[in-house]
Amino acid sequence: IPDQQGRTIPLGIHEGSAVLTGSQGESEHILVAVESGTYNVQKATCGSTYCKTCMGATESFIDSDPWGLPVASSVQETFTAQYNTGSQFNLTSAASWTSGNTSIATVSAGKVAARAAGTTFVAANDPNTPDYTSGCYAYSIECPLETGEEGQAAGDATPEITGLSPGTVGVGRTAATLNISGTGFGASPSVSVVDADGNDVPVTVQSGATNTSIAATINTTNAALGAADVTVTSNGQESNASSFSIVCVAPTSFKQTSQNCASSTGVLSFTYSWASPTGSMGDLATCTVSEVVTYPDNGQPPSPPFPNSAFINPTILSGPATSTVMSDGQYPPSGSFVKPYSQTTYTATQTYQYACGCSNNGMAPTPFPGFSGIPIQRQVANPSGTWIYQITKSGSSCSLSLPQ
Repeated sequence: IPDQQGRTIPLGIHEGSAVLTGSQGESEHILVAVESGTYNVQKATCGSTYCKTCMGATESFIDSDPWGLPVASSVQETFTAQYNTGSQFNLTSAASWTSGNTSIATVSAGKVAARAAGTTFVAANDPNTPDYTSGCYAYSIECPLETGEEGQAAGDATPEITGLSPGTVGVGRTAATLNISGTGFGASPSVSVVDADGNDVPVTVQSGATNTSIAATINTTNAALGAADVTVTSNGQESNASSFSIVCVAPTSFKQTSQNCASSTGVLSFTYSWASPTGSMGDLATCTVSEVVTYPDNGQPPSPPFPNSAFINPTILSGPATSTVMSDGQYPPSGSFVKPYSQTTYTATQTYQYACGCSNNGMAPTPFPGFSGIPIQRQVANPSGTWIYQITKSGSSCSLSLPQ
């Protein structure tokens, strides 16, 4: 018999059930009115059998599964029950929460806090949420027949790098110290450094590492220039990657720092210094600093009055750029001055320069600005009736009396 909307149950349907819900879901009370109808007893059974469906949860879950947290950070988890009707209910505050290992992570009302690097899980349980059941029984039952929902989510607490110092390291270093700051490093961390070409950079963790700081010794001798990635592993968990730059560093700020005249020997000496733009002289490991003196006439001054001996031409003196100072002494010619004396000047030129193996031009020298082609003037003179040898450079002079 059709209802008021003309709907009927097809003749081939002999059994079934109906679910009535309000527009607000399971939380809304509804009033159901059933009119009398015609009942076909084709599927009727005899006896005391009670069939009943209890609405409730078919599954429950924690939303972030698996979860991952840097040590010293936290995340709010949600525990949700999925009902057979399609509705979902938030059980976070109603549930009791536990951690599989509180030394790695703790949990309270669903808020997970990472304490130390490692792997664990958090679990939630609500014993009062009704479960979905459906069946026929030999006795009458009341819903809910069963209650209790639980969920579990595994997760990792990982170390986190928050800073690297220095931010740049010169290529060619055999033992540069890299300071790593962060959280969750634990008592026995390991450190990995990978250069811009994807190759491992040798690294050793120095003693004294703490949960928040590591000092590592790295060897950049064969490292590629560019950004190098650093990671820390503790208790099987790897940190985020943080990077520093491996660079080719050349000396800068070359300057004269002192001068001196040794009147007894006629030696005019100077000292010079320079700096590393990174602040670390060790970053100049691939560089040398040198002075080059070039003499005219293949190093042979006019004799007389100068001794009949030649200067080494050019004269080149070099030293590692990792040192902080260079001494330069300009000496009289070796041997005795030759009479008859005459007013004579012999002028050489001097250049201070550097060369770095890491640069694009290899070890090709580069003069320091303002220190190229410096004249070095050697004179035999008789300014006041006494013959002297005098050397002059960079505005300073030094004299030595000659045998008269």
